[in-house]
Amino acid sequence: MQLSLILSAFTVLPFSWFLPLNLLPAKLPPNEPTIVKVAVDAQFDKQLEISEGMAAVRINDKWGFVNKDGLVKINKSFDEVRSFSGGLAAVRVGEQWGFVNKRGKFTIKPQFDDALSFHDKRTFVKQYGIWGLVSKKNKIIARPQFETVGVFSEGFASVSVNGKYGFVNKKGKTIGDLTYLDAKDFSNGLAAVKTGSKRWGFVDKKSEMVIPATFEAVDKFSLHGCAVKWEGKWGIIDKNGTIKVANNYDRLSAMAYGFFMVEKNGKLGLIDNNGEEVTGIKYDEIASFSEGMLRVKIDDKIGFLNSFGQEEIPLIYDQSTDFTDGKAKVSLDGRVGFVTKNGDSLFEKKAISKR
Repeated sequence: MQLSLILSAFTVLPFSWFLPLNLLPAKLPPNEPTIVKVAVDAQFDKQLEISEGMAAVRINDKWGFVNKDGLVKINKSFDEVRSFSGGLAAVRVGEQWGFVNKRGKFTIKPQFDDALSFHDKRTFVKQYGIWGLVSKKNKIIARPQFETVGVFSEGFASVSVNGKYGFVNKKGKTIGDLTYLDAKDFSNGLAAVKTGSKRWGFVDKKSEMVIPATFEAVDKFSLHGCAVKWEGKWGIIDKNGTIKVANNYDRLSAMAYGFFMVEKNGKLGLIDNNGEEVTGIKYDEIASFSEGMLRVKIDDKIGFLNSFGQEEIPLIYDQSTDFTDGKAKVSLDGRVGFVTKNGDSLFEKKAISKR
């Protein structure tokens, strides 16, 4: 197959794939997520990541779904959609939300003001300005009563009533009182809560405080610890609240493969959960792992680290996507091509102008 045909299989996107650190998600997952991108025709205006074998796509302000090969499976007839979860996708028709299955048939007709994706066979839906909890058969689990809701994680979800936060279980029953100023999702058995002191601590699944609220800001717990901020700097604690890594960093977030991304004096790098530097703190931008490869940037050049934190692909490219199906789309000196995980590259013979 000619390279031009391969290139045409990718959606044409502007080369703005890096986000500054302050625009990265505040809490990165402890393990690398399984993300597969869909090769779809450039006729689509926008596409979401594939979920459960389906990806949402938009054309002319209407959304539908395609499979991983880009074949339309659900016609573009919705005004807004969320990704498939638990075999169903939330879709909006006009001002009302409902749910469709993978055949595009409504299992719950549009009737809600808003709706989240299903987790653990239940989801939050909004009516009359407040949120309740329903099953896949649209049976009410908890009547509308919550001002804000999170998503279910490890059997619990954060909710708030009258500005006070706490947690509900899968039956919609509150665990303890709703007393906190804020609450985050459970991760590895613990959830961060913000108390009246405006400091963060951690509760267990009985809503009992197990790590005192002494921190200015917190991340989620990974298997290797949790990034927390005190006295204006970030460090790492374990599940007992013991300091593992001193607060030496301007920013710190958990990444895949047991690494933590750190920022110091405007530069980024990776450390392990014991605080040992895996890379120098020298990068201007760091993305997230994709297929075991981590996109990094120094000045205007991009390369990749492997899952050991070693520079596998030199920083020579002008622009790059993440890895998908073993290759990343790159540009170099006005030419577009692909690079493999071992650094081999294939470019078009004819140079094209940079976007």
